[in-house]
Amino acid sequence: GSFGGFGALASSSSSSSPVQSPQYAVGFETGEVQDTEVAFCLRKLSKRDPVTKLKALQELEKVFKGKTSKELKEVVAGWSYSFNLASLENDKKVRAALYDCMRELIKKAKKPVGANLKRLFPNWWIHTCDSWKSVARNAQASLQLLCSEKPAIMLKMLTKMKPTFLKAVARNIESTPTTLSDMRTTTQAQALERYERVVSCTLLGLHELMVKAAAISRSSLDSNTESVPKGEGKETAR
Repeated sequence: GSFGGFGALASSSSSSSPVQSPQYAVGFETGEVQDTEVAFCLRKLSKRDPVTKLKALQELEKVFKGKTSKELKEVVAGWSYSFNLASLENDKKVRAALYDCMRELIKKAKKPVGANLKRLFPNWWIHTCDSWKSVARNAQASLQLLCSEKPAIMLKMLTKMKPTFLKAVARNIESTPTTLSDMRTTTQAQALERYERVVSCTLLGLHELMVKAAAISRSSLDSNTESVPKGEGKETAR
């Protein structure tokens, strides 16, 4: 299928990881990136300063544009790890810029993105319900691009990703401000801001997933019903 093949990420014990073991990193492994240009940008993306993160994403977008599909295929796993860490950034410009990079990946490496969707989808979908319109709009547009603007593919994706997303919902709902942040480098106010945003957008995302999946399914059912020739849609009463 379009979204099958969830291969395991190549794990590595990276000492440059920005966090040790916060709750939000559970289930995400470090992806090895051999491409030096991409690796350089991803290291910058792991820095604490949001201005540095934003510059890293802007540079990464340009790097992705200059890469071939084969080259990008090799960096998607590493990107998925960095994406999940950066997705929790409080700076809305950083969250929005993630999808400028995602868009370039989808254009040239759609299948590898689909193969890593199990890791990418939860925070990606949560961002479609972000309180900042630019973040939500960019996240929604990139998902549509991944699905080729086709409702049937979107429904297939939502159905396949539902169990994964429900696990993320449970994890986020059980979190606290201190488990969602690395408190060695985060203030109480920053941790609370992140917690409130992540939990509220997670709940909105759960609602939106159910509503959208039902709407697409219903629309598909209506289309099939309309295509049935008159008189053949039900048994004739005797």
